[in-house]
Amino acid sequence: MTIIIIIIIIIIIIIITIIIIIIIIVTIRIRIGIIAIIIIIESFECSSKKEN
Repeated sequence: MTIIIIIIIIIIIIIITIIIIIIIIVTIRIRIGIIAIIIIIESFECSSKKEN
């Protein structure tokens, strides 16, 4: 019985760590996306100011 409980705990820990890793990757991607959008907007604003 104790072996089964230990295996279940290990599986739960693995699942939690996978979820945390996925959340971290998603937040990093969102931040990179936001930074990229800001850079694109700023470059568009700079180019439109140069044309005017």
